[in-house]
Amino acid sequence: MQLGAYEFPTARVHAPPTIADGLRAWFAARWTWLKPRTIPVVVACASAAFSLAAIDYLTELAHGDTAQLESIASRHTLQIADAPTR
Repeated sequence: MQLGAYEFPTARVHAPPTIADGLRAWFAARWTWLKPRTIPVVVACASAAFSLAAIDYLTELAHGDTAQLESIASRHTLQIADAPTR
């Protein structure tokens, strides 16, 4: 029996969606949102990390050893003998 230009339909087996498929779609959706914002997000995270490090350093400096504080102060102050004369 010949059907001419028509063919029998082909059967396709579709697997039910898994958790991995759902996660892949979720990450793809988040990545499409994050991709154009990657550099600003990285800069914001880096500045937050540097701010926390600076706060930690200044807190330790304020409550730390006074000899260390005096050595830093002596490096950043102008001595009377070093002042330029007119």
